[in-house]
Amino acid sequence: MGKALTRLLDRFSGVPSSAAIAELLQQNDTGSTVTAYQKALSVVEQAMWSGEFDPSLLELYQEIFRELEGVIASRGNDSRHEFIIVIPVADRPQHLRSCLESLLELCR
Repeated sequence: MGKALTRLLDRFSGVPSSAAIAELLQQNDTGSTVTAYQKALSVVEQAMWSGEFDPSLLELYQEIFRELEGVIASRGNDSRHEFIIVIPVADRPQHLRSCLESLLELCR
């Protein structure tokens, strides 16, 4: 288990999801570990959006995500695409639709 995941379990020990994450990690297989990291990201996301901005939560989120990527890479069978698309569109659904349609067309 990575340091960030340990920090999450310590920080959110009272959250019911933490027990589920710990149980997944005890299974000692890569699939369960990936699922545990995904659940951990969800816990941090909920905490980040539930109150005022807390930079330590953002840092923890990023560390957990990096650890998850390391676990996935260690499996050696990562069939995901290696790119990220960021679309900075706020409150403009038509622009977002046009952008997504354009990306879809390019992929075809």
